[in-house]
Amino acid sequence: MKKINATVLRETLYVAVGTAILSIVLNAVYLIIGRWNLTVLFGNILGAVVAVLNFFLMALTVQSSIGKDEKAIKTRVQFSLLFRLLFMFGVAVIAHFIPKAFDLIPLLISYFFPRIVIMCRGFIKLPGDETPASDAASDAEDGADPSGNEADDE
Repeated sequence: MKKINATVLRETLYVAVGTAILSIVLNAVYLIIGRWNLTVLFGNILGAVVAVLNFFLMALTVQSSIGKDEKAIKTRVQFSLLFRLLFMFGVAVIAHFIPKAFDLIPLLISYFFPRIVIMCRGFIKLPGDETPASDAASDAEDGADPSGNEADDE
C-alpha cells in the first residue's frame, strides 16, 4: 500500500475539525429548542464519523488514481463512489432500525458537514497552505508586463 499523502491527511484533519465544530453547533441547536437527548448526540457522532471517513476514502481514491490512464481513473472513481454511497446508506438504515440509540435526523444532517466545510475552505488559510505566486511573478512567466502597462505595437 502506498504511503498516504500529507495533503490528504491535512485536508482530512481540516474536514474532521470543521465537522466537529458543526456537530457542536447542531447539538447546541437541539439543546436550545429543547429536543436534545443522547440519541441526538450518538446519531450526530455516528454521522460525523461516517462523513469524515467518506471524505478520507474519496481522497485516497483520488491519490491512488494519479498517474493512471483516464479509463482506469473513471472506473476506480465510479466504483469508489458507489461503495461509499452504499456504505453511508447502510449506516443510515442500521441507525433507523435502532431508534433507541441513534436519532436519524442528526445523522443525516452530519453527512452534509464535510461539504459545508469544503465550501468554506477557500476562505480560510491554515499554516502549511501553499501561497499562490504573486501576480507580478505569474505575469512575468506569461511574458506580460508586470507594471500593467501594455506596450503599443504602433
